Amino acid sequence: MTLTAHALAGAAAASLMPENPALGFCAGFASHFVLDAIPHWNYEPRSPALDPKRGGTLRLNKALFSDLGIISFDGLLGLGLALLLFGRHGLWFPAFAGVTGAYLPDALHFVTARFPREPFISFTRFHNGIQRDIAENSALLGVLSQILFIAAFLGALHYVAPALL
Repeated sequence: MTLTAHALAGAAAASLMPENPALGFCAGFASHFVLDAIPHWNYEPRSPALDPKRGGTLRLNKALFSDLGIISFDGLLGLGLALLLFGRHGLWFPAFAGVTGAYLPDALHFVTARFPREPFISFTRFHNGIQRDIAENSALLGVLSQILFIAAFLGALHYVAPALL
């Protein structure tokens, strides 16, 4: 799943419990695994340093900067959309907590690559085991499937909690 999809799901989950941002953070964290269990597309890092499957040495090169640009754009887009959708109801802090929780599992991949020790190794093994990747060779199909998923998710949320959207 892209970071944008994770951000919107995490913010939505946290916004259902605005009185408790810590619980919203946990809901965002849990939402990450629910989304990863759904067949989806991921962009593959070009830099071995950012790929948890390769765990390469951190080198300042074109591949690293390309990956950081894509990840930054995706992450900021997700955060911006989440705050735009949920912040207008005064839920910006719960939404931010949910987005942060939703992003954390992917950030822990990088930690595992740098510090291959427990509990990070077991966590990454669990996280990788949940992944249901599809269409690895089709970025267009992957992006379209993510957009459709986000639209369906937000539509369902609007039906369940119309005041949030």
